[in-house]
Amino acid sequence: MNSDRWTRIEDLFNQALERDPAERAAFLDAECGGDIALREEVEKLLAMDAGAADYFDRLGDAVHGDALPAESPPPERIGAYRVVREIGRGGMGQVFLAERADG
Repeated sequence: MNSDRWTRIEDLFNQALERDPAERAAFLDAECGGDIALREEVEKLLAMDAGAADYFDRLGDAVHGDALPAESPPPERIGAYRVVREIGRGGMGQVFLAERADG
């Protein structure tokens, strides 16, 4: 896709976002004319944008709400390792001190 085509898609997408969702089909009819591929690209971006807003809303709820797991004791074993203790935890997981326990 050349840069002029992408610029046109991006412009139409941004203009469509400024309109009420009920008005977007008529807007795209007028702006895209018979260029079905252009319209499909813009509609894909609009659909992804709608899904992204919901995703980030749910992510924010999980980070700031009760969706985070309660603190629990570390497992006794992970694979061939015996867990000695938890070293730390953060937004993406836990870190454990462990030692080989398979001889």
